[in-house]
Amino acid sequence: MFARLLPIIFLVIGMVLGGCSSAQKRQEERNKVAQSSGLYCEFVNGDANNDVDVEINLQMSKKCDISKQFTITNYKNASDIFGLVYCCHYQKGKAPAAPGAKASGNTDGLD
Repeated sequence: MFARLLPIIFLVIGMVLGGCSSAQKRQEERNKVAQSSGLYCEFVNGDANNDVDVEINLQMSKKCDISKQFTITNYKNASDIFGLVYCCHYQKGKAPAAPGAKASGNTDGLD
C-alpha cells in the first residue's frame, strides 16, 4: 500500500517545491518591473496582520521613496480577504547593505 502512495507523495512534494521557486521568480520579476518603471504596489493582508497600519509602514519604509506621493486603498480580494493596497514610487538609489558592511553609526534605528 505504501509503495502505491510513494509516487503521489513525491509528486506533492515536487509541486510544493516548484510553487516556492515560482513565487520567488514572480517576486524577482515584480522587483525588476518596479525598478524599471519606478512604481510599486503591494497588498497587505488584514487577516494575517493584526496591525495592518504598522505592517504597511514597515513595508513602505523598505520599498517606497518617502519624498513622493503614495496611495493606500481598502481592498477585498477574490478570496474575500480584506486588506489594504498601497502604491508608491519605488525607492531607486538605496541599495541593500552588503554582508559584513559597517553600520552607518545611527543608534536610533532610523536611516
